[in-house]
Amino acid sequence: MKILVLGAYYSNNLGDGVICECTAARLKKNFPNAEIHVKDIVDRNDFEVFEGVSYQELKRRTKREKLRRLATRCGWDKTLTHEEHRLNQCQPHIEEVCETAYDLVVVAGGQLFMDRYFLFLEEYIRRMTKMQTPVYLNACGTGPVCSKTIRKRFSDALRSPYVRLISCRDDAALMQKIYAGKDNRVRETYDPALWCSDVYNVKKDSAAEVTGLGLMYTRSVDSEKAADFWVKLIRQFEKSGKKWKIFVNGSEDDIVFVRYVLSRLPELEGSFEDYCVPVPKRPDELVAMIAGFKSIVSFRLHSHIIAAALDVPSIALVWDGKLRFYFEKIGHGERCMTVDADPDEVIKRLDRAETEGYDRRMIEDQKKYADNLLYKAICEDMEQV
Repeated sequence: MKILVLGAYYSNNLGDGVICECTAARLKKNFPNAEIHVKDIVDRNDFEVFEGVSYQELKRRTKREKLRRLATRCGWDKTLTHEEHRLNQCQPHIEEVCETAYDLVVVAGGQLFMDRYFLFLEEYIRRMTKMQTPVYLNACGTGPVCSKTIRKRFSDALRSPYVRLISCRDDAALMQKIYAGKDNRVRETYDPALWCSDVYNVKKDSAAEVTGLGLMYTRSVDSEKAADFWVKLIRQFEKSGKKWKIFVNGSEDDIVFVRYVLSRLPELEGSFEDYCVPVPKRPDELVAMIAGFKSIVSFRLHSHIIAAALDVPSIALVWDGKLRFYFEKIGHGERCMTVDADPDEVIKRLDRAETEGYDRRMIEDQKKYADNLLYKAICEDMEQV
């Protein structure tokens, strides 16, 4: 049996790579005789980190994206034009991926239910339907959607009889209401990256003394406001005598933002390398990096999912609804904060999280549920259960 695993595998956010590798590893565990191929949903072919833009260029990109979304909402669908251009550029890659005959396709998860990926998912579903190959959309997350046309095209694609599973790690009810309609049932599930400790055989460093500060450049929060928050928090860490280091999930945009934040802290002497742990270059390095922290305060969702898998307490800085969904699911909604939070309160909640830890039984149950949901869906199609 040949299985194609599709996802944002080579994304510069290595959390997406962790999702793909954990999904592939669990499929191999459940179907040991299967031949599994992991491919990027777009035309990326390796894990690469480039730091070739300035902070000001990041802000200009953000402005262009906001204007594109505004035009779309006003009736000029610039989002559709932009995404169709990206899809056309990627067609040779998609054709190459689809040249191989697979027995089934698993879309590994991540924040794929959004404008940026909908047309790619539609294209893969169309091709797999033509080849009569079952597709399982597993543990996907919901994200920004502006284009009504893109939304309609994706919703139509889901009506293919070869879409055998749609599961969502966060807002399953929204996914059901907007996209799935009456023809499909969207199943609620949990993120495959919860398996990362088992998959990579990595454990928490029980002697760790340093808190990781996970900086991120996000277009959902004003970057100056976010920078102000980090400057205040780092100064409070220094004042409290708490050990800290900055980390990123691999994104070059995040690295540029880190340099900008450090430039706002003239009292700190030393280089970028003095205050930041080495930037991970592969998914397993990201997991190992987080395992080396006592705790983390971070933006990116998968830094928290990985931290929970490793029993590293964390405080989330919310920039997207998916963070609140995740923390509510593990019973700790109070660990979600924003860049408006007082640094003293952030540290108090971090201290509490370090004391309380996690409900390990709950997390283990979530891992098994997500694993079994995909396994049973595949087995039902194979008439094995």
